[in-house]
Amino acid sequence: MSDAPADPAPEGREPASAAPPSRAGGGWFARLTRGALGAGFSLVVVALLLAGWLGVTESGLQAVAELASRFSGGMLRIDKPQGYLLGQLRADAVQVRTPGLQVDILNLRMDWRPGALMDGALEVSALSASELSVATAASDEPSQPPLSLELPMAVHLDRLAIDRLRIGALVEGKPAEPDLEFTALAGKLDSDGRRHRLSGLRAVSPFGQMRAEGDIDGRPPFELKAGADLTTLQEGEAYEISAEAGGSLENLSLLARAEGAGLTGEAEVAATPFAALPVRSARLKLRDVDPARFHPAAPNARLDVDLNLTPVAAPGAPVGQPVPLSDWVVGGPLRIVNHRPGPYDGGALPVESLDAGLRWARGELAASGVDLRLPGNGRATGTLRWQAPTAAMPGFGQLDADLRVAGVDARRLDRRALATRIAGSLRAKAGADTQTLDADLSDARVALRLKARHAAGLIHVDEALITASAARLALTGNLSLSGAGPFEARGLVSRFDPHAFVSTAPAADLNARFTAHGTLDPHLAGRFSFELAPSRVEGKALAGKGDLALNGPLLTALDLALDLAGNRLVAKGRYGKPGDSLEVHLDAPALAALGHGLDGRLKADGVLRGSIAQPAGELTVKGERLASGTLRIDALNGHGSLGDGKKGDLSMQIAVAGVRGGNDAALLLRRASLVVAGTRAANTLRLEAHGFRQHSAVTTLAGELSDGLRWEGRLENLEVTGDYPVRLLAPAPLLLAPGTLKLGVAELKGGSGGLYRLEETRWQDSRLVARGRVSGVQVGFVLDPSTRAVRRQGDSLQMGADWDVVVGEQVNGVVRVFREQGDLILPGDVPVHLGLNELTLTLTAVSNRLALGFSVHGSQLGRLAGAGTALAERTSQGLRLVPGAPLLGSASLDMPSIAWAGPLADQNLKTGGSLKGEFTLAGTPAKPEAAGRLRGEKLDFVMADQGLHLSGGTLVADFNREVLRVDEFSFVSPNRVRPRESRIDVARLTREPGTLKASGAIQLATGEGLFSFKADRLPLLQRADHWLVLSGEGEIVSGWNSAQLKGRLTADAGFVELSRTPAPSLGDDVEVLDPRRAEAAPASPFRMGLDLVLRLGDALYVKALGLDTRLAGEIRLRAGNGKPLAATGIITTQGGVFEGYGQRLSIDRGIVTFSGPVANPGLNVVALRKGLAVEAGVGITGTARRPVVRLVSEPNVPDPEKLGWIVLGRPPDQGSGGEMALLLPAAQALLGDSGGGFSASLAQAFGFDEISFGSSVDPRNRVQTSSVATGSVTGTASSASSRSVDSVPGQVITIGKRLSTRALLSFEQSISGTSSVVKLTYQLTRSISVIGRAGSENALDALYSISFR
Repeated sequence: MSDAPADPAPEGREPASAAPPSRAGGGWFARLTRGALGAGFSLVVVALLLAGWLGVTESGLQAVAELASRFSGGMLRIDKPQGYLLGQLRADAVQVRTPGLQVDILNLRMDWRPGALMDGALEVSALSASELSVATAASDEPSQPPLSLELPMAVHLDRLAIDRLRIGALVEGKPAEPDLEFTALAGKLDSDGRRHRLSGLRAVSPFGQMRAEGDIDGRPPFELKAGADLTTLQEGEAYEISAEAGGSLENLSLLARAEGAGLTGEAEVAATPFAALPVRSARLKLRDVDPARFHPAAPNARLDVDLNLTPVAAPGAPVGQPVPLSDWVVGGPLRIVNHRPGPYDGGALPVESLDAGLRWARGELAASGVDLRLPGNGRATGTLRWQAPTAAMPGFGQLDADLRVAGVDARRLDRRALATRIAGSLRAKAGADTQTLDADLSDARVALRLKARHAAGLIHVDEALITASAARLALTGNLSLSGAGPFEARGLVSRFDPHAFVSTAPAADLNARFTAHGTLDPHLAGRFSFELAPSRVEGKALAGKGDLALNGPLLTALDLALDLAGNRLVAKGRYGKPGDSLEVHLDAPALAALGHGLDGRLKADGVLRGSIAQPAGELTVKGERLASGTLRIDALNGHGSLGDGKKGDLSMQIAVAGVRGGNDAALLLRRASLVVAGTRAANTLRLEAHGFRQHSAVTTLAGELSDGLRWEGRLENLEVTGDYPVRLLAPAPLLLAPGTLKLGVAELKGGSGGLYRLEETRWQDSRLVARGRVSGVQVGFVLDPSTRAVRRQGDSLQMGADWDVVVGEQVNGVVRVFREQGDLILPGDVPVHLGLNELTLTLTAVSNRLALGFSVHGSQLGRLAGAGTALAERTSQGLRLVPGAPLLGSASLDMPSIAWAGPLADQNLKTGGSLKGEFTLAGTPAKPEAAGRLRGEKLDFVMADQGLHLSGGTLVADFNREVLRVDEFSFVSPNRVRPRESRIDVARLTREPGTLKASGAIQLATGEGLFSFKADRLPLLQRADHWLVLSGEGEIVSGWNSAQLKGRLTADAGFVELSRTPAPSLGDDVEVLDPRRAEAAPASPFRMGLDLVLRLGDALYVKALGLDTRLAGEIRLRAGNGKPLAATGIITTQGGVFEGYGQRLSIDRGIVTFSGPVANPGLNVVALRKGLAVEAGVGITGTARRPVVRLVSEPNVPDPEKLGWIVLGRPPDQGSGGEMALLLPAAQALLGDSGGGFSASLAQAFGFDEISFGSSVDPRNRVQTSSVATGSVTGTASSASSRSVDSVPGQVITIGKRLSTRALLSFEQSISGTSSVVKLTYQLTRSISVIGRAGSENALDALYSISFR
């Protein structure tokens, strides 16, 4: 029987020998088949039920978790699973434990869609955890690139959220502190199985907010592209960091950029993660690095740093496997450039550049080719080498330095030092046990030699020698760095001058020996002594010696005696413990001998007792005529005492008189006093200060003085009188202590109505806290009518303010100033109203970041608004803006009318037009960069009293950090007034409006500027009696304190008319004293230069004081270089007449010649009465200050006849008194003097001794009523009284003949009447004379004369 199957029968046919089946066998098989089918179906049903149980029930999920833990051998553990496997599931904790990896997940949540698996994708809607911790163990196995990063299916993770992610190392099977920690991590993952993309990744790192995204190819070479951004705040400074990654996993390119306060820069790394050296190259480039932005004690600078590093494997390093870090050799060039070098004492870094070649190999850092450049061409070159510590050489390691310096100017490094040119060498060696330093430096004046060493905890200064010419300072000593730190030093000073080393130190010739020994720990304790040999300080003799012993804060012994230029200081005793006593005596009778602006004499005697916590003692001080610089005190007296114990008496009285200040020694305080009375436990303090003009301040305090000079009590009273009175409304708590001031709530009332409330004012531990508010402060301004100066007075505007400020290491707070009500009015001849309805200023500070905003609006003023930000910092001198921090600001101006501005400059000035501007501020406080643009339209400037009228003006100007540019400043001004002169062709000149155009620029750094201007028929003056049309061009060359005007101007036409009788004025010899201006005006630092040519044209007419003519000619005005204004040129009259004494004189010649001072030209003028047989007139020569006036005629005749031809038109009649009465005043008017000289000529011509014209004698009082013009043969002039009387009989002409030296016979004839008198005058003595009269009046008078000389 064979096991092979039978051949199958042909298809469609039955086998030929098929036997019918057995009935018994067929039933068994069928039953077996049915059983198998039933069992299979049952298994399928059970499997489906089991899968459903595991996938959609929580108990099934728990079973899966248990199975996973068992099958993983405990490497995977899921605690408290909840939900179901095929949907939403949760677990309180998930742990993964392997020898090299530990993962802990807390509060895992996952929501996924199993149905997507049918489409070949894994879709997760959300995956989150409250914490994910990953710790990995270090591996020595070389890293290998993956064969593939492809996934078997697509993955879509819509939302990933991890509250905290911690990544660290696994050390000895336990996780160490995490190296990185992120919070609030969220993102999204999409993958098609090959290309994986992570997007929207956000996290908060220890450095700030981070954002990232990227994608990578799952097939070699695994090309990738990724980017990340980090926003961080470090030490109050904001930084933006961005990073990019590209290339592939095997050749990765990384680029990071950083920008923020204090620096900008980038770093570039070429990485090969799977190579023997994972880094191929690295480059660092930083710009504008300011060290002061990173540490307040660091200097200011602006550094550019460039560093290029290339790693290679050291010789002998293993091949074909990762190179350990100890076998890396990293080297490359370093270059640092400081764009803002400066002296150290100015807060700057005194370095210009540094170049060096760096090399790190097997624990050694070497800097070769070091080239350090310093300001002033200083230089240091050499090498530096540092060996890192090893087991054989623990501690610091080993440092070797060998530097040579040349041309170092110490003054360029620190301005307190002197200018030097130091050269020499510096050598240093520092190891774990021994360090040595050898310095040999020299200058033309100073040399330093130093040899010092350290070994076994002891520093030895074997030699420290400083020499400067004959000066010598030698020092030796040692200091132990262990135990109590004992030290010992001894030295010798010979002809030592500290000024040779520090420029601010006084010049001296010091000779002394000194010793010091003691300990440093736990506090400084020891003895210091010196003894001066004959010495001098600034030329003054100095002698003395001293012995000082300290034990921490205690002065255990002091014996000091110094004498400088006769001023003596003696101190002896001890201080610090109960029972100690220290006496101090100062007797300085010759403070002036010390120089430095000191003067007067000062004597003080005191005894200091008690302890540091509770000092006690007595003090008496007296000073006379004290001075320090410009501050002077006439007298100072004071005495005080402080008793021992808390109930010790406290008494002090100090009085000061005559406090003056300034170069003019102006009185600041008439007197001041301080009175303290009571005990430590209860005392009062009263301070009074009285200034000038009722200005005073009085304050009273009451409280307790406790240990440590801590005073606590109340501010009882404060009252200030004067221009700004203030009064304290109620007592306020007050605390005063070293470094501390606390003032409680205080309210003050101002004299201008303001209420000041100080909520909190506290200064403690160098931290200021201030809160308060002000309301109802009346402010305003008053214009001085004479100077137009603005004085801070008035009550037209009510202001308020509030503040809440904290100033510590950082500045925080807000200050507001605002308008409450009212307007700003400037009273004067024409009150100026600004129409203010808004005025606010707000300053806020947050972590040293300052923000300023302001807004001003008025119906007349327009709107001015702006804002700005800056960074502040606190220094030892106080608050300041960080010099290198950015400034940002902007402002805008919209002024629809400038009519309010005119009266501020002059009460007669009227202005019009509008202004608009925009301004920006950038840069840094050290180098601010401002820019802006200003535009003015329809500008008008009118001064009606002067006739000035400019209209139609346009202004276009802009500026930036470097230049102010005026693109256009022009006027298109039509003529509005016709002059009272018909000879001018006004219509032709003013057919088109006149123009004035100007433009130019000025360099803001130097003040150098150039402006040009051009006028074309500009109607500058527009008044009927003051009218001028001007043309010309020129330029102005400017500096910050100078200007030079150069140009050429022509008067196209003009007319000037002055009154025949000018307004009264004071003479040049009259000086008006104003008590408000008792001080002499300081000389102006501004220098003005001038080179201007003025051409008078052919239509400039003048009518003034009887003159009617046309002026022509040209003059050149020059000034500058300390020389007064001078002129050269000639002005001539073209025809015209002069009306005087009823006559019209034709101007025959009129020449004014300038060749020096403008006020004193040369004169050559002839004016004649024409048309007569004798044409007579006046000639003027000489200069304006010394004119020579004479009578002239053609043909030439005697002067009396010339005068007759001028006044009468004919020769005078010698017998006519009336004609003589006319000629004498005419002579006065024409010749410009009293007429005495001319009347003498007349007297001589007619044979008389005296001819005079004047007032008659009033018969009622016998007093001559006015001065007379007189003449005599001898040339003398009579004097007369100027006393006024009620009646004057009239004018008379007097003719006299002298009979003898004492007798004079004269005849008086009235001009206006028929009265005549014969008078005989006889001089009895010099003071007494007798006068007899006969005729219309008969009398005999005695006259007594008193002469005042």
